Amino acid sequence: MTEVEHAQIVRDEAEGRLSLGIDRTVARKFFTETPLRSIQRTTGEAPYFEKLLAYVCFIGGPIALLVAGVLSVIYFGWWSIALVPVTVFAWVGFYGDSARAGSGLTGITSVLAVVLALHVFNPFSWRGTLFYVVVALSLWMSRCLYVASTIFLRALIVRSHRAFAMLSDTIVLKRL
Repeated sequence: MTEVEHAQIVRDEAEGRLSLGIDRTVARKFFTETPLRSIQRTTGEAPYFEKLLAYVCFIGGPIALLVAGVLSVIYFGWWSIALVPVTVFAWVGFYGDSARAGSGLTGITSVLAVVLALHVFNPFSWRGTLFYVVVALSLWMSRCLYVASTIFLRALIVRSHRAFAMLSDTIVLKRL
């Protein structure tokens, strides 16, 4: 693909005549599995921040889930025998659902904000609110991994014709 063809696609997309789609799983794999040197060699850009954020979410989500398991044992004792498997099952389902195109950050960000406020202000004197904060954080990180990766990859493809050429077989173009 030439720079002129890429510029025309970007212009058509900006004017609303074309939709440029990126699969979320491809975007996540791009930032978590493709070596930075390979990206830099092929595209001429080194997305340090984008890869860092993807790795923080990719590793931070499961770590937060593990911490939530420990907190459930501390705060809820024997109830954690039931609580931990339910939490893990919910996290795996949410993580899988995060790859869907319509999944956004608004809902889980709201949940995270509410449980964080309940933890900080604790108006009901509940015990164990930190557990809920950490669970919500692990869910937020799993969603952020896919949403941020998609946004970052789309931006890279729009500004770099070399990145567009590199990923052309995974990009979906739809005339509107």
